[in-house]
Amino acid sequence: MPEWRRVNWDVLEYREYQVSVAAEILDSRDNTLVVIPTGLGKTAIGVMVLSELVDEGRAVFLAPTVPLVNQHARFIERVTRGLDVKALTGKVRPERRKVEWKKSDVIVATPHVIRNDIIEGRINPDEASIVVFDEAHRAVGGYPYVYVSKEFNCLKVGLTASPGSDVKRIKEVVQNLGIERIIVKTEKDPDVKKYLGRVKVEWVDVELPEWFDNARRELQRAFERRLELLEDMGFLRSSRNAWVGKLLSLREEIREQMAKRRERASWCSRALGVVAEALRIARAREILETQGIGPFLRYVERLTERKRSSGGPSLRRILGDPNFQRAVRECKSASLRDEPDHPKLPEVEELVEDVESALVFTQYVDTAKLIADYLKESGMSIVVLLGKEHMKEREQLDAIESIRRRECRVLVSTSVGEEGLDLPTCEEVVLYEPVPSEIRTIQRIGRTARDGAVGNAHVLVARGSFPTLDEIYFHVARRREKKMLEAVMRVREWLRRRKRKMAAASKNPEKLRSRARTLDQFVDGGRSKHERDEVRPPSRAPVIVVDSREINTKVVEHLRRKPVTLERDTLELADYIVGEGVGVERKSESDFARSLLDGRLMDQAQEMAREFDRAVIIVEGNPRKEIEPESVDGALATLAVDFGISVLQSSGPEETAELLYRMARRFEERQRPRPRKRRSTEDLRVEMLSCVPGVGPELARRLLDEFGSIGDVVNASLSELKRVKGIGERKAREIRRFFWG
Repeated sequence: MPEWRRVNWDVLEYREYQVSVAAEILDSRDNTLVVIPTGLGKTAIGVMVLSELVDEGRAVFLAPTVPLVNQHARFIERVTRGLDVKALTGKVRPERRKVEWKKSDVIVATPHVIRNDIIEGRINPDEASIVVFDEAHRAVGGYPYVYVSKEFNCLKVGLTASPGSDVKRIKEVVQNLGIERIIVKTEKDPDVKKYLGRVKVEWVDVELPEWFDNARRELQRAFERRLELLEDMGFLRSSRNAWVGKLLSLREEIREQMAKRRERASWCSRALGVVAEALRIARAREILETQGIGPFLRYVERLTERKRSSGGPSLRRILGDPNFQRAVRECKSASLRDEPDHPKLPEVEELVEDVESALVFTQYVDTAKLIADYLKESGMSIVVLLGKEHMKEREQLDAIESIRRRECRVLVSTSVGEEGLDLPTCEEVVLYEPVPSEIRTIQRIGRTARDGAVGNAHVLVARGSFPTLDEIYFHVARRREKKMLEAVMRVREWLRRRKRKMAAASKNPEKLRSRARTLDQFVDGGRSKHERDEVRPPSRAPVIVVDSREINTKVVEHLRRKPVTLERDTLELADYIVGEGVGVERKSESDFARSLLDGRLMDQAQEMAREFDRAVIIVEGNPRKEIEPESVDGALATLAVDFGISVLQSSGPEETAELLYRMARRFEERQRPRPRKRRSTEDLRVEMLSCVPGVGPELARRLLDEFGSIGDVVNASLSELKRVKGIGERKAREIRRFFWG
């Protein structure tokens, strides 16, 4: 059992389940995902683990939002002894972040900041002993957690209360973070029960008044007419139960047809117009149902203003639709009668008026402001918490502190407050609307009944004469929530089976000897002296100059994983310069189309052709989906013939990075002098072992001196590896893990 010398038990409550989980992680040294109900102190587990490893290297604690970063930094400072803790956000100057990384024991930061600092070379991930990923369920797709995890070669701990209900998504999180073990604590565990807050969750039905229901029905009829038209045109198999997701997929399918079959271009163009109308009407209904008549009428005003300025036929058809007009009239009449913007507003007021502290969640910024204004009219002290696009970091922190210090009673928040917001005194949580996500539902409800307190959570569900969006989202969230624990258990068992198979394979001595011989043969035993003499050293890394505005893109993330040297500069004409005099401009399909239509493309091409010896434009995606294919073909011909510019097409950032790397390598090969100096077998062995994470040339030579061959290094046990100077427990485990997985 660890000694927990750096944990301040005078401040941090000793909880058996937290201590046992942290001890299990430290004992195994496996990358671990901890799944534990919200409000039970996931952060404390991460802090306990990092407090024991901080002497081995820098500890990094990552959180998805700026308020969480500052909250965690304060918590770590409070519950530990003798640690220099620094919070790094985008507000801290890059030069200062570099200094703080070098001198601090614990770095608490957003993954965006750490990703940027790795790309810019301000920090060295190899100096870290542990990285903790708070809200680890975010480690999917292109979220920075994914990139950061691949850069750190140390112990990784993921913390989450809601990993999701989809096995495939959970496996993606596990693989992206390199997770080897999942620890699950549930409300039924004996050591957890006594700490559980008694959360009473109630689903409150809000019956929509007749006028509101009539307006919804008229919008639904206008929407269904568009679906029926798409079905008649042959683009939609069935108009029943089609909603926004289906229409977005259909839009992409129609664009692909338009690009491939030019004879159907006009027919496809008409269908795209109908899809656009349906999506706008669906948006209008969503605004009415979730935000109320005021935001709905303002949306209609924006459509009307846009129709006046652009005069598009799609907008004219929507605003002239009889059903749409009747919905607008119903809402205007209600507004004149001074009806509340939404029937839910009086219900929110009733739920929060008699409690000392309450938290109201809603999806939309406009709705948050609407709720706050309504409650202020009742004389309540209100503060609003919005995302960084709408509030400065200082304003976010002030809002959180004001509710924590009880300077106001009610905090109205969008999704920025869902994850990790620590309000120990919060008695009431109101979810203004259900959300179709079990993750977000659990996160929202978990803001009450913390630290063993009692709390209430009310979810408002609007109900009408036909299903509302609230009802649809309600059923989706409840179904996914029930599936979540089952999915986690399935992935945990999958990890255990995989680990058992790997352990069984490592115990097969015949397989070990066979693999060891193969490695030695690769260096020298399996080839003739002539073949060994033909081995060439790798060429020096080619150089790619990156424009400052491109430095944080996915393309640069992928380039970082390739053997190239990236140099940052401010470029006037291109996004990248490869070799000497090859300028490369990167454009998305929509950017290519817009720049072609407004004339910027040809102006830029002329300047690039004059500035660079060779100019290249890489287009990500297919611009023929955006504008007429004939226009695109004409532009490509002009670029090639008139300006001598090569136009390459890629499917996305990863393929763009591959093209840039190939160009840079080709340029380097053309400049490479020959012949190359031959290298000895010993040098090749050292070079091969130096590929192992954490093993440099000097340590590689010591390993070869100790064991004699690469095969014997591969077969060495942990205790044998630790005999070599410079190898401790952690590095020995990393070497074993590299060879045997």
